[in-house]
Amino acid sequence: MNTDISNTSETPTNQEHQNEPLPRKISTRILFVLCIIAISLSVITLGGLGFLFYHVPYWVKDIPQWITELPSDIQATPERVNKIENRINSINKRMFKTNEHINKVEKKVETLTDSFYDFSVGNAEIDLTNTSIQTIDSSFMISQLSADEHLSGVKVSGRIINTTSVDYTKLTFMITIASQIQEIDITRISSGRSTGFAVYVPNVPVYATDSATIQFVNAIVEYYK
Repeated sequence: MNTDISNTSETPTNQEHQNEPLPRKISTRILFVLCIIAISLSVITLGGLGFLFYHVPYWVKDIPQWITELPSDIQATPERVNKIENRINSINKRMFKTNEHINKVEKKVETLTDSFYDFSVGNAEIDLTNTSIQTIDSSFMISQLSADEHLSGVKVSGRIINTTSVDYTKLTFMITIASQIQEIDITRISSGRSTGFAVYVPNVPVYATDSATIQFVNAIVEYYK
C-alpha cells in the first residue's frame, strides 16, 4: 500500500494564505496617514504665507505715517507732563487752602478755649462788715457787702466789680462762711462795671457772719464781631 505525501508538505494551508498580506496593509495605512499630515501642514503653511503676503503691504504702507506721527507724539508727551504737573499744583494749592482752613478752625477753637477762664488759684479773705472795696483777685473786686441773718444761716449781698478791659458772661464765684460753701452765679459783668448779687448760705451760726472767703471759679469772655 503506497501513500503519496508529496503534496502535503508543499501545499500551504488556508490560514497561511490569510496571514500573508497583513504587513502590506499596515504599511499602506501608515503612508496614507503621513500623506494626510503632510497635506495639512502644507495647507496651513500656505495659508500663513498668504495671510502675511496679504497684510504685510498694509503694515509697510503705514510705517511712513507712524514715522511722521512720532515727532508729534514726542511733542505731546511734554504737554501731557505739563498738564499732570498743573493738576498736581492745583491739588497742592487746594491742600494748602484746606490746611489754612484747618489752622483757622484750630485757632478759633483755641480762642474759645482761652475765652473760658478758670482762676481757681486761691481764696480771698473778705470782711463781711466792710462795705468798701475789697480785692478778690487781679481781675475782680467786691464792695457794698452786707450779711444778714436768714433762716438757719446768713444772706450775703454786695456788688462784684470787673476791673479788666473785657466783658464776662456766666461768671461763677464760690463763697465760704464757717465751712459752708455756696456758689455765686452772675449772668454778665461789663468791663469796668459792677453787678449786684445775693446768696443764701445755710447752717451758719450768727457769730461766724463777720468774715468769709471768696474765690473766682470761671467765666466766659464775650467777644464782639
